[in-house]
Amino acid sequence: KDNRPNWQATATLNRGLVLDNDPPVIIDTTTGNPTTGDPFTFGATITDNIGVITAYIEYWNGTGTHTNVSMTHGSGNSYTKLITVPDTTDILYYIIRAKDNRPNWQATATLNRGLVIDNDPPVITNIDATPQSQLINGYVKLKATVTDNINVNTVKVNITGPVGFTPINTSMTLESGNNYYYNQSYSIVGTYNYNIWTKDTSNNGIKSSLYQFEIFAELQITTLKTGWNFVSLPFNLTIPKTNLFIISGGTRYTWSHAVTDNIILTSIYNWTRSKQNYNITNTLYPGEGYWMYAYSDCALWATNLTPMITNDFITQLKHNWSTVGVPIGSSVSKNNLIVSYGGSDYNWTEAVAAGLVVKDIFGWTRTVPQGYFIADVLDPGYCYWIYAYVDCTLKRT
Repeated sequence: KDNRPNWQATATLNRGLVLDNDPPVIIDTTTGNPTTGDPFTFGATITDNIGVITAYIEYWNGTGTHTNVSMTHGSGNSYTKLITVPDTTDILYYIIRAKDNRPNWQATATLNRGLVIDNDPPVITNIDATPQSQLINGYVKLKATVTDNINVNTVKVNITGPVGFTPINTSMTLESGNNYYYNQSYSIVGTYNYNIWTKDTSNNGIKSSLYQFEIFAELQITTLKTGWNFVSLPFNLTIPKTNLFIISGGTRYTWSHAVTDNIILTSIYNWTRSKQNYNITNTLYPGEGYWMYAYSDCALWATNLTPMITNDFITQLKHNWSTVGVPIGSSVSKNNLIVSYGGSDYNWTEAVAAGLVVKDIFGWTRTVPQGYFIADVLDPGYCYWIYAYVDCTLKRT
């Protein structure tokens, strides 16, 4: 205006759109240590004077492949990205980038969360013992497959066994791929327990459940002569007929094959003490006697024998006749027999005088001419007749 005043004005003018030259501001809010195979979240607070359009994160391990993905916009100015950490212990690096509508770009420096922590123990599978049941002094191969997300460092097997066995804790041998084994022979009959223990190069360890294998024995019961044989078990174990086998002419026969080849008669006869009669049986019990017929001389053996209990017990005598064998591997003199009755122990002479048993014990001669004889010694594998006037217990000193 002038002094008059006269006014003047220009038309509406403009300088065009205001230029936004301010990039977004990025604050890294990522925390925690990444662990192998586990979820991990990157986080950032991103602001802009106008508005953030999008945010990205680029991450990689060590000198590995870079991954570049969008971040998720949460509440307010927060952005996150959930990933699964790969199986590596290399440093986890990352760069966060954002742009506004201009677009003005902003990026952080290269950041890192340090070395990835391996917290995953090895995995043990396919644990096996071959064979599961092995003859004494035979080898059992223990096997397992062990894998790890990084590297397996150590694989060991721990073995415990019956009384007399020295426990084993030793390294297993890498056979191929991820398969490990330990092969060993065992000289003590019984059940063995074992487990596999392993750790990786990050010192993560794990132990398997307990597994078992069995070592059994094979023993000769007695020598059978052509004709009838009065037989007992020379050990304190119950034996099914399926665990019996025959050695004839240096050849091993199962019971059924020995029957087929006319080496033995198929039936085994036992004496039932309660009924005082014979019966065909498929099971042999220690302390009792059995009749077997052989068509030729051969040896009677038993397999799958587990640990044996040795004590002074022989058998329970019933009032009347009983077939008796000593369930140990050595002979027992009649003078070393003990009869227990009414809470008292009697030697054989005292038991006879007390009217508990008949004085004479009758054995069977296997060689021709076959027949009974009075026995003063009870030999293992052989059987004898004893008559008791009362139910009582027969033991040995």
